[in-house]
Amino acid sequence: MRIWIDALTPKQARLAAALYTRLVKEGYEVLVTARSYDFTESVLRRHGVNYVSVGRHGGESLKGKLEADIERMAALLRIIDEYKPDVLVSYPSPSATRVAFGLSIPIIVFSDSPHSVPPHRLTIPLADVLIHSALVPRHHFEWYVLTRFTRVVSFYGIEEWEWIRGYRCNEGLLEDMGLEPNKYIVLRVPERKAVYYQGRSIPNVNEIVDAIVKNGYQVVIFPRYEDDLQHLRHMVERYPKMVKIVWGEAVETLDLYCHAAGVVTGGATMAREAALMCKPAISLYPTHINQVLEKMGFPIRNIESVDKPDDIVTILEESRGLCPAEMLSRFEVPSDVLIRVLESI
Repeated sequence: MRIWIDALTPKQARLAAALYTRLVKEGYEVLVTARSYDFTESVLRRHGVNYVSVGRHGGESLKGKLEADIERMAALLRIIDEYKPDVLVSYPSPSATRVAFGLSIPIIVFSDSPHSVPPHRLTIPLADVLIHSALVPRHHFEWYVLTRFTRVVSFYGIEEWEWIRGYRCNEGLLEDMGLEPNKYIVLRVPERKAVYYQGRSIPNVNEIVDAIVKNGYQVVIFPRYEDDLQHLRHMVERYPKMVKIVWGEAVETLDLYCHAAGVVTGGATMAREAALMCKPAISLYPTHINQVLEKMGFPIRNIESVDKPDDIVTILEESRGLCPAEMLSRFEVPSDVLIRVLESI
């Protein structure tokens, strides 16, 4: 069976890499396509995935997003018409889904983010199967699903468990970056150009960096866009020994989490990854899964606004030692679920 996996974001690339490894091991033939955006392609390269680069991010404007997606659909059509996969596996990817649907290729969609409305409206109604974490109640997806056409499959766990389980940390990265164990905090800036961030207040990253450094911690910052990078350069100039910026090629973030004092992210994935590794984490964009993980006792906190940046360090320090390891043994592995679905198609 030929599987086509499409990835639009670094989180999707990380899942794609893990699924690619598992599926190839199981004897499937796999093609991975990826959009040029943020660390998406770099993550795939880091994990040894052969992929085809297709398309770009459309920026902040609705017109730009639409134009980029139209261009990407045309490019994907040429590739997929030649490759002729038996099934598409992706997160909600409007361009890939539309091409697969137009070529009568079965579509399997993973999702843990029903709050991202436009991509879901453009993909789930066309999907043959939706796979989602049971930590997100099914009714959050129901308004996207055409029950006559889409089968809904849930699993107990989260996608991040696919690549967290069994991971062994490599300490070489800390030495390379000049970091002292347990004396640095990882910071991922908000995804401010995403549709789901429109209308929300954006945390002041500079104030957060100031607060972290003032409390004696180094900061490892992951920008998302070129203008993020330009904006943050002066923080490196202000704190040359305390602020590190990761840009261009991805590093293994799991190695950073292993010895970090905590993780702060304007998204959700990095906070979940850290929490599953029993490291304190804060998400500045609370999602249902993150809130459930917090209730389970994982060291993850969800904050919608940052009124006092100093509180971030306090919250991380107070979350140390929390780790309901017994919960992890109950989590299902997403690739197991996917293979069962593939065998049923």
